[in-house]
Amino acid sequence: MTAMAEGSVGTSITLRGLEPGQVHEFDLNLQPGVQLSGRLLDQHGVGVEGGIITAFRIQASGTSAVQLPGHGQGDVKVLSGGQNTENSNVMLSTIRDGDFQVRGLPEGDLRLSYLSDGYAAEPLHVSRLLPGESREGLIWQVTKTPAIQGRVVWPDGRPAEGARVEPVGNIKKRPRGEHSEGYNSGGSNWAAITDAQGKFELYGLRVQREVELMATGLLGVRKVSGAKANAKAFSSADAWRARAPRVLVGADDVLLTLSEGDPIVGRVVDETGAPVRSFRLTFIPRSEVLPDYTKMWTSLGSLIVKDYRDSEGRFDLNDLPPGHWRVRVSGKGFITQERIHLETPHEGEWLLRLPHFASIVGHVLDGGGNPVKARIAYEKQRDPDLGGGTVFSGSSSNYGFNPLSVGGPYPLGSWTVVSASSTKGFEIRELLPGSYRVFAFDPIMGPTEVQTIQVGPGDKITGLKLHLPGAGSVVGFVPRDRVQPGLHVELDGRVLREKVVDSDGRFVFDSVPIGKYRASLVLKYESRDFSGFHTTDSEELEVFKGRVTTLQFSGPAAGSVRLEGHLLNGGERVCERAFTLIGEDSFRARVNCMTDSNGRFGATLEGSGTYRVECDGETARAELVIWMIQVGPESTEVQDLHVPTGKLTLRCVSASGEELPPSALDYDLNLTLDGVDREGAFRPFKRDSEKAVFRFLAPGTYRLRSRSDFASGHSFSFLASRDPHGWVVLGAPEFVLRFNGEEKSAEVTLVHGAQLSGEVSHIPAGSAAGVIVSKDEDGIEVLGRVLVKDGRYTLGGVPVGQVWVRCQAQGGGFGQAHSLSLSSGQNASLDLTYPAE
Repeated sequence: MTAMAEGSVGTSITLRGLEPGQVHEFDLNLQPGVQLSGRLLDQHGVGVEGGIITAFRIQASGTSAVQLPGHGQGDVKVLSGGQNTENSNVMLSTIRDGDFQVRGLPEGDLRLSYLSDGYAAEPLHVSRLLPGESREGLIWQVTKTPAIQGRVVWPDGRPAEGARVEPVGNIKKRPRGEHSEGYNSGGSNWAAITDAQGKFELYGLRVQREVELMATGLLGVRKVSGAKANAKAFSSADAWRARAPRVLVGADDVLLTLSEGDPIVGRVVDETGAPVRSFRLTFIPRSEVLPDYTKMWTSLGSLIVKDYRDSEGRFDLNDLPPGHWRVRVSGKGFITQERIHLETPHEGEWLLRLPHFASIVGHVLDGGGNPVKARIAYEKQRDPDLGGGTVFSGSSSNYGFNPLSVGGPYPLGSWTVVSASSTKGFEIRELLPGSYRVFAFDPIMGPTEVQTIQVGPGDKITGLKLHLPGAGSVVGFVPRDRVQPGLHVELDGRVLREKVVDSDGRFVFDSVPIGKYRASLVLKYESRDFSGFHTTDSEELEVFKGRVTTLQFSGPAAGSVRLEGHLLNGGERVCERAFTLIGEDSFRARVNCMTDSNGRFGATLEGSGTYRVECDGETARAELVIWMIQVGPESTEVQDLHVPTGKLTLRCVSASGEELPPSALDYDLNLTLDGVDREGAFRPFKRDSEKAVFRFLAPGTYRLRSRSDFASGHSFSFLASRDPHGWVVLGAPEFVLRFNGEEKSAEVTLVHGAQLSGEVSHIPAGSAAGVIVSKDEDGIEVLGRVLVKDGRYTLGGVPVGQVWVRCQAQGGGFGQAHSLSLSSGQNASLDLTYPAE
């Protein structure tokens, strides 16, 4: 649950163990937010209006957007004129001289980014902000991005109002709001609409020194206005155009004169030379300045699109100004042709060829030769001269189909799937010329043989017959002493299937397609909070048409022990609960179990000895339950497993006698059990500023450990403490529970932790480094870690007593370990050296 309010930093709380009908009361404490204010000034010292400011919190692990009420991931609008909006949660406003104000920001280090059309700005870094602080007088420098200015006129010199002007060709654009090396691109205006004087302005062209421009104006009384005018309106037949081939970015005197263009006439025919009666022509401007790519990143406004219907396939066009063009000709049922180039003016009639798609028609037959419903998979093979392999083809939907899912030695490729009916068969339409692999498949009868078919432009292959194979069945048995709740058999081949093993150890698969399979014996277990599976055995088999294949899984290995019984909690049976039995060799002797609806379980163990039992608690997965059992050498042992019911309540007090704040236990607090190599296995069921309660404890010796918000292990991930002198546990207290069900209370003393800081020298350029604090010289019991920034590090909330400090290199190497003895509230200093290779 999260709470947010204007001017405050949002807070959240995690609720567990809620039950229907109960009323729970709790407090959400909102912290006062930081307020920043200052001025946005251009290169001439003039205030800038409008734009968007985004706040990012700088952390050791990276940056994250600050979420403010009403603004999603931190987008805060700069409002012009100092006016308020209807949203009362708006956190930022400006007045006409460029002043800005941001409220409700978190403490710490922040990075602000600014985005506005036509302006660019480096990020503004604000460091060491305190809760509720108001920092004023910030100056943020922005610059105007390079622009192109000019005018568009009609042939008689009149201003062309409402004309569209834009770059053409493969313009290297950057999406609005994208950052590069911490620098904002300043937005962009890729298409401009001229005003009443015919003037326009384009900005945001970040790479090119020169570009090619194209202007389009509409004749008649229609008027297109606004920066986002519909580009399709400029593709009409009554548009006049102009092109300027080489325009320098930054020019302010560009003149574009609209003209009607030179006439283009021609015909469109198919692969046989017959006229195409309905088609579309699309003319795409090619830049003389920039390279021409297959797919032009040009907007719709610079395209000229016209549809034609003519019995002779004729077309004419008067909209093309002089220049280079790429032409695309398309039509329903035809293969689109788009690698056609044209330079205007063009003399004579132009002949364009538009070939038909190819198609394949046929039926799918069962083992008796009768037409049946099925699915058809096909793929186009790539020309060997182009590198071999397969390519996607066809207009039907591609479902991410994998041929291996229906069996057979079929290579992977981009397969398309269509349906076949028992009466009309199938038709694969809109095929490009080339070689295709085609086969049919059915979930029961399996796949047909793959056929290779060659098609040319307009070909229609008919009478194709695809014959499905028959099916068989599988009947199997599992030894009775291996049967337990959740036991399944999976048949992995054409389609993954599974069956539950019954109480007699029997399973049956009907209507199995012929072919080879792997059958696996799998134990599936599931609880309220998690689920999993454990594969115990596998067998290879082959299914033949019309035959029954028998599968017998082997019995338990020599020396194994069958353990059976009930899982009990205080005399009550624990039903449908997953748990794990772990032997002394924890990597091999590990068996997952699942109790049935009566709380009964059965498991086959590798042998006798001591086993650790692990299962989740009653309310949350994090509350892990661990206890030890002894298993005898008999081949079958009946033993009920009793969930431990011990309870330990730890009351926390301050060594100085001061009152503990609510955040005193805002770190990991856990118990370890002697003889169990699972770190931090026991976490509190309940925890507040005064006490921590642990449940489900078995008899044994427990040791208390506390760590601040740090990652464990030796991975190169670093976190920093939120409180320089946060509360830590004094010493290493231990507690003994002598019998199952014992409830015990004890006091734990908390003191302020220490703060450690210093410099790290000889860090290679471009490398990162971290500092690790551990309880032991070998660095196994990690207390905290922090990332080195600008050659310095600061680590707060370090436990008191003797600690070991070392530097970790980006590649994982460690430097020399230094021993320190820290006291409560101490500010210690230690300089380190980056580890040598």
